[in-house]
Amino acid sequence: MLRPDTSAPRETHLEAAGFPSPAADYRETGISLDRALIDHPEATFFFRVAGADLEETGIFDGDLLVVDRSLRPGPGHLVVAVSDGEFVIRKAGALAAGDHGEVTIWGVVRWAIHRLCPSP
Repeated sequence: MLRPDTSAPRETHLEAAGFPSPAADYRETGISLDRALIDHPEATFFFRVAGADLEETGIFDGDLLVVDRSLRPGPGHLVVAVSDGEFVIRKAGALAAGDHGEVTIWGVVRWAIHRLCPSP
């Protein structure tokens, strides 16, 4: 674990010397998962997957899904749909009405985040 060194005195005044680095324009900012994974914050929701039915698509039990409701599903997209009052995940072209009602597309799955290292 890294902790800040509080024993060193803090610098209160810095003076510029020389010319600015040409690489300063290419300096990277920190990684923000919000900016990297979410295009439409007001329409983005997270779901936790329960079950192993989608392993062939790369989605595993316990994965966290990032779902965008503002997107239109296209060929090959995975979608979250409501079927018989329950959320289900299906390929966009493979939706069919259940035995007791209709199927409504709720949102498009943009990302699946899964753990690679088991919890201690």
